[in-house]
Amino acid sequence: MLFEFPKDQEGFSPLVCGALKYLWHPEAFLSRNGAKYALERLWNLVANKTDWIGAPLVNFTAISLQQVEKVFENPENNLPWVELSQFLPSGVKLDLDTSSLPAVFASENKLHYFGNGNFPLDLVAATFLFLTRWEEWKYPTRTALSILDEASLFAVRQKFHERPLLDEWGLVIRKWLEITSPNWQIKQGAFNLRITHDIDHVKYFKKSIDIIKGFARGYFIEKSLFRAAENLFTGFNSFSNFKLDPYFKSFQQLLNLNKKFGAAGTFYFMGAERSIVDDGYRLDLPPASEMWKQALDQGHRVGWHISQKAALQKKTCIQEWERVCKIFSNLPEYSRHHYLAWQGPVSWRFLEEIGVKEDSSLGFNEFVGFRSSTSKPYPAFDLEKDRCLSITELPLVIQDGVIFKSHRELGPEIAAKKVGIIENRIKKVGGTLTILIHNSFETYLIKPFYECFKCVGEKN
Repeated sequence: MLFEFPKDQEGFSPLVCGALKYLWHPEAFLSRNGAKYALERLWNLVANKTDWIGAPLVNFTAISLQQVEKVFENPENNLPWVELSQFLPSGVKLDLDTSSLPAVFASENKLHYFGNGNFPLDLVAATFLFLTRWEEWKYPTRTALSILDEASLFAVRQKFHERPLLDEWGLVIRKWLEITSPNWQIKQGAFNLRITHDIDHVKYFKKSIDIIKGFARGYFIEKSLFRAAENLFTGFNSFSNFKLDPYFKSFQQLLNLNKKFGAAGTFYFMGAERSIVDDGYRLDLPPASEMWKQALDQGHRVGWHISQKAALQKKTCIQEWERVCKIFSNLPEYSRHHYLAWQGPVSWRFLEEIGVKEDSSLGFNEFVGFRSSTSKPYPAFDLEKDRCLSITELPLVIQDGVIFKSHRELGPEIAAKKVGIIENRIKKVGGTLTILIHNSFETYLIKPFYECFKCVGEKN
């Protein structure tokens, strides 16, 4: 429960949630609503909804807008990392694969904490900034296709995008509470696996020219006469039987893959009209209709894959939504933006208005890691309206393209090791590993992807 207090003699108006106190003041970067939202989210990361009885034990002092802007102006790889031994109770260690973490949004010059005063980092502001994607709203940097320039992001520039940073700092705070109050029993969150699939295309061979392209791809790019001949044979036969098309066969492989993982998947289907970047397939006709029916029949979730145009234009967003709703008897509660072209807070607001309950667009196209610096689902916040939204964001952590690239360039062992490192970090904080596998990777690529992830499937 969150409590508010009137202004004290020093001009602070404290907010309290669980064992955390936030010393808010009128010059603070966060609004009161933003501070309430972030403090509650931070407490959830620390305690996982475990109740707290007694006075708050850890204080955070609010930083100003100028301090925030100064942090984001830091040159690449210039953010200080601090030894965890300087922030943990004496003799206590965290079971992490690092001895240091980035000192994000310092409120004091001293970068250590011994439990006898204010925590020197404004983790409340950090929680707000990372979860809401404030920097993408304030400093939008996009490619020619209006896709996020991921290399420009603060976490990528400062080399901590592969860490669930908010979750890990939450563990630091938790250790102080456990030491100070030995009877306080934390309800540790369980590791979860979410397998998701974007159905960007339903057919590889749409026109005769695609058969020629398939042959050329097999012979010149994959350097395999067998693959070239196979593409030629498959291309001719798929015109009369869509079930022979590589993308439909890949979809079948994904259904089998979910069985191996022992988890229900989420399949995102598009409702966009045909464009340069959108296939424009019909959901009411095969092969798309066969795909989503099979997914539902086998107990999987079906969601909406939002076009790039719909992410920005409310009219297009509504048109696509209505097109999707005409097909599915139950309104899709799950969404993901094509190319991850989410733009906050407009995208979240659109989705809330039409009734979507969960979005999973905040991930990377070019990297593995944590775009929101957390592995845990969280309620969205509208930066422009200054209010919490009724939609949950499920962070995307790993998508297939990055793993396939590592598999080809660095080898299967390196690719599998990368997956294992990320998985282990999420396990330590009790988060959710959300992965994305497209059906538009041909069937022969599904096996190496499974090889990279099979340890995850075996443990869960």
